[in-house]
Amino acid sequence: LSMERVVRQYLILGDEGLLEDYKKVRTNFKRTTSELSLLPLDESHLHDLKEVVDREEALYEVLSRQPEQGERLALIEGYVEVSALTRSMAGDANELIDREVEKMRVTAEAAQKSLLVQLLAAFPLGLLIAALFAFLISRPIGQLERGIRQLGSGELSTRIQLSGPADLQYLGERLEWLRHRLIGQRG
Repeated sequence: LSMERVVRQYLILGDEGLLEDYKKVRTNFKRTTSELSLLPLDESHLHDLKEVVDREEALYEVLSRQPEQGERLALIEGYVEVSALTRSMAGDANELIDREVEKMRVTAEAAQKSLLVQLLAAFPLGLLIAALFAFLISRPIGQLERGIRQLGSGELSTRIQLSGPADLQYLGERLEWLRHRLIGQRG
């Protein structure tokens, strides 16, 4: 639309500065169409894009050689057609975007369901692991508690032995050493 507007003004006013404005707008147009051509468009969209670029190129050639009076109307009509094609392409692009957004929504829903299933599977597994660790830690602590009670009540005949991590086994060895010391003091 900007190119069409500038061309109309140029053809009416004949101001060369407007032709320079057109070249700037055209540079943006070419950059945009180049970026669009890199997108994953289907064949019909690529064909439409090429047609818009080719038509604009042909119109620019006529415009740059100072069109005669008879060519001016055809030139304006050509830009009107290019504008209509670009509007149609914009509608197609919006449909393409809508389809891609819908695909992304479906993918996100599938990922969400997958994560929910994984969470539901991980929760019982987490509880099982927590129970296992609680058992593995509480058993040696219970042994430690029994050993301390044994020593405190003066029952020195039973050997004190702790299973579990190395730190608790070392503590069991120290309690066993203490038991032997107490036996030695009694005797």
